[in-house]
Amino acid sequence: MIRKITSLILTIILVITAFFIDSYTKVDAIDNTDNIRACWISYLDIESYLKDLSEEEFTIKVCDMYSKIKDNNLNTVIVQVRTMADAIYPSDYFPWSTYITSDRVALSYDPLEIMIKLAKEYGLRFEAWVNPYRISLNTTITNNYKGTIYYEEYKDFIMEYENQAGEICLSFDPAKTDTIRLIVSGVKEIVQKYDVDGIHFDDYFYVSGMAPELSASLRKEYVNNMVKTVYDTVKSVDKECEFGISPAGNLDNARAQGADIDTWLSMEGYVDYIMPQVYWTDTFVTSEGKVNYFLDRCEEWCQVNKLNKPMYLGLALYRVGEESTIDMGWSIKTDNLAGQYKSASHMGFDGYCLFRYQWLELDIAEEELANLKSVVDLYYSYPYVSDSYISYSVRSLGSWENAKKDGIRAGNDNEIISTVFALGKRAPEGNVSYRVMYQDGLWSDWCMNGAICGGENSILNMQIKLSGGIEDTYDVYYRCYFTNIGWLPWVKNGMDINSGIINEKMTGIQVKLVKK
Repeated sequence: MIRKITSLILTIILVITAFFIDSYTKVDAIDNTDNIRACWISYLDIESYLKDLSEEEFTIKVCDMYSKIKDNNLNTVIVQVRTMADAIYPSDYFPWSTYITSDRVALSYDPLEIMIKLAKEYGLRFEAWVNPYRISLNTTITNNYKGTIYYEEYKDFIMEYENQAGEICLSFDPAKTDTIRLIVSGVKEIVQKYDVDGIHFDDYFYVSGMAPELSASLRKEYVNNMVKTVYDTVKSVDKECEFGISPAGNLDNARAQGADIDTWLSMEGYVDYIMPQVYWTDTFVTSEGKVNYFLDRCEEWCQVNKLNKPMYLGLALYRVGEESTIDMGWSIKTDNLAGQYKSASHMGFDGYCLFRYQWLELDIAEEELANLKSVVDLYYSYPYVSDSYISYSVRSLGSWENAKKDGIRAGNDNEIISTVFALGKRAPEGNVSYRVMYQDGLWSDWCMNGAICGGENSILNMQIKLSGGIEDTYDVYYRCYFTNIGWLPWVKNGMDINSGIINEKMTGIQVKLVKK
């Protein structure tokens, strides 16, 4: 899995990950779906831009939206196709959504089919976003749904509760077998009928007011039964279709709502990826002072990810420019998202998703998006190879070399600015961590699995080590070439390349895996 982090100048990037590209060619990583750069298109976006349109109008507007998404260097759309026990497509199990057609009147065309077809034309992955339990958010929506034939059919496993605002809401009861059966049938319908790349669940499980008497452990048990069954169903229909969940970014809140993130990230058979919604900055003020709320949450997510599942970061595009006396970063900086992306990539996150589409069109987000895009443009501008044990490329004077592999020299007579490594398909799965030392003698933070490692100063030293199982069967050997010195001796498994006395330009790198 490749994970990218930015580099300015005179930096080294060490990227080691698993790819499944068959040919040994220069490939632009921007097209690699292991590096998800996504945008949520929520029911609010659908209502604002796509409701009650003719087929021609709908097609034109979706093209406009996808063009905007591509302009921001994104490669995936996550579209909310089922919001409140409804659908933006003709379904055998749910009524038409009032967010796509007023009064649930059936459309003469299939919006989901068109959105998927156009996504393929624009080179975008398409994931179908489903809210599994929620039926209504307030009394008005509750009364509307009760007026459909579906309420009478499903009412035996529907919960009615009062939310914090005193509104009457409906939800399918997670404890009921009929609920699981309906959710699974709805998901299977999508995967069988449509060419989706993934099924995506959000963070609405047991929300405030739902079954307050239930313990957290029971909530997780009921939700897990559903999640495991959905996962198995998706794979039985299309093993290439991914199933992922986007839980609340605060881990304790996620657990309290029934999201058993600890099980999902330590046992196979529940999710293909996780996408926590970490919607805070590190200028977060509490009674005890400023807290690194964003970084702290990201670190916690990395700690619970025992299986090293792909993790994509939910970024709060909707909060840019927000005036807050608590989370002040949104109003005092315009590079929050860019910085968050860099920091999370250093920790091992595999990409991000922006919430939500509307802010791509708002002036208040323009500068934040430009800063984020400039970082992404840099991260994803290098080549890589995967038909190898390990492959790599270096960038000098602003351009990338063709990728090399398995001990072949990368680099020429120019000082290396950046470099890329990737574990190929011949290598067993695992992780690589690495760090570099600058001319001032300071080490960078440890990076992991594809994160760009470096800063603004020349690099004098580096360390690389393996983990995650691959270290049991392989050693990683590496050495560097320095002007006026030549090659330094091979070192392995976290050792220094340079003792620190050499102060020449690094112009070559070799890396190889050696079986123990």
